[in-house]
Amino acid sequence: MKTLPLSLLLIIGLAGGFPAQQSNYQKEQIRKSSIKRVTSLVGISTKQKFVSDYDQRGNLVLRVGYGPDGSLSLRESYKYDDKDNVIEAVVGGKKRTYSYKYNSNGVVLEARQFDSEGRLRERTEYVNDGEGRVVQSVSYRADGSLIERHVHTYQGSNAVMQTLVYGPGGNPTSRITYEYEGDRLRRKSTYGPNGNLLSQNIYKRDHRGLVVEELLLDEKGESVDRTTSDYELYK
Repeated sequence: MKTLPLSLLLIIGLAGGFPAQQSNYQKEQIRKSSIKRVTSLVGISTKQKFVSDYDQRGNLVLRVGYGPDGSLSLRESYKYDDKDNVIEAVVGGKKRTYSYKYNSNGVVLEARQFDSEGRLRERTEYVNDGEGRVVQSVSYRADGSLIERHVHTYQGSNAVMQTLVYGPGGNPTSRITYEYEGDRLRRKSTYGPNGNLLSQNIYKRDHRGLVVEELLLDEKGESVDRTTSDYELYK
């Protein structure tokens, strides 16, 4: 099963935190374009199909994946609270619920993930700047052990310029940079702890600014994966 490409969510999300959670930047781009459904084909020789449905607030509500033979390979569904935070996710038949702690301005300070039995699985703490943007997220297992720490810097209001990822021992494990044309993501580059380039994601857009092709390049600049996407918009 392939890892879902970034273009299935149209634009970058914050690395770290819960996989179901989209960034404000993602939702802004989805709402701005009135996107209802994204249908994507992933692969170069063998292709998989993914269909992602969004509500009118830009929230991902359903994602279904199909293998090369057309058989169902993935199904995810999400429910949200009135602040557009995920409160329930069902992935592969497994249910997860989420709870949040907010500050007086309604900005999330902490998120917790629970399994179907109500047991804590993961906890993430968020540090926000004066504009409510997440500048650091730290994830812990249920036993309190550290998973990862992510530090983000921004361009403009909600566009992430760089994410630094640190492991449990406090050492950097990767660095992710984002390049834009205007307010639209053009390239995402991932580097190893020694500064060596690991991969790049290149985004091509149509006249509406929607991502219609994503190319994944390896450290040598050779294409190793390709995603093409079609869109259905709200009227």
